[in-house]
Amino acid sequence: MRFNAAAVSILTLGGAGALAAAVPASAAPSCAATIPAATLISSTICEIRVTVDADVTIPSSVAKVGAVLVGAGGGGLDVGPGDFGYAGDSGQMEYIEYAGDGAARFAVIGSAGVAGAENGPTSGEGGATTFSGAQADGGWSGEMTQATLGEGADPAGADVRDGYVLSALPGVDPTLFPTGLDTFEYARGGTGDNTADGVPLTAGPAASDYGYGGMGLLDGGTSTAGVDGILILRFAAVDDAPPVLPPAPAAPTLPDTGFDAAPGLVAAGSLLVAGGTLLALRRRRRPAH
Repeated sequence: MRFNAAAVSILTLGGAGALAAAVPASAAPSCAATIPAATLISSTICEIRVTVDADVTIPSSVAKVGAVLVGAGGGGLDVGPGDFGYAGDSGQMEYIEYAGDGAARFAVIGSAGVAGAENGPTSGEGGATTFSGAQADGGWSGEMTQATLGEGADPAGADVRDGYVLSALPGVDPTLFPTGLDTFEYARGGTGDNTADGVPLTAGPAASDYGYGGMGLLDGGTSTAGVDGILILRFAAVDDAPPVLPPAPAAPTLPDTGFDAAPGLVAAGSLLVAGGTLLALRRRRRPAH
């Protein structure tokens, strides 16, 4: 019995190719369909940032949503030349969790408190951010009866103005708000300008400094408004299902004889050769008729 080496190679390679085709492609993380649309911010976390009043809809396929509410900061107050400028307090921060259910939940985002002056309109209090039955209050406006520096959301901060990095907010789920993913500090109190620090202030917080209190400026400077609040929602990303592939065709196999087929085939070949040799010798010794 002869074995065609090329045929064996083809069978072997064909089997390997079928096995390779049967291995599914690696799944990629993605976010469930939400309103507003979520963004993948890491391989395991999806995020929605809401900065204006809007409906938020999370499908029932999402088992848990973690939501951080940030109230708006209060406006700063300028009390005129030679006097202190009083900063606004930050908005407060709240954390809640709930399960996605496909229902639209309306989010109200707090509006910044306006700036004020002693000889003009008084500064305004920041608006509250509300969502799904929770509320993060806005910050107090700058007032002559309060400290020069506006208070931040973190009452235990080393600085009275301290706010929170999201992972440090009490109660947050560390899988959705892990340490190191965020470096921005939300809801920081404003700075008041006075003769003690000797540093004139020329600009207020940026529009992206969510929940910050406004600056209170001295000596005729213009005090600044606080900063609007924000709602931040996070939930776990999911892996896209790999494509369903048809089963690979079965590779041809020899019957299981209980022993290694390769040595057996070699031995059988040797016996055939030896038998052929003996038959030839016998024919030579047979007398001629």
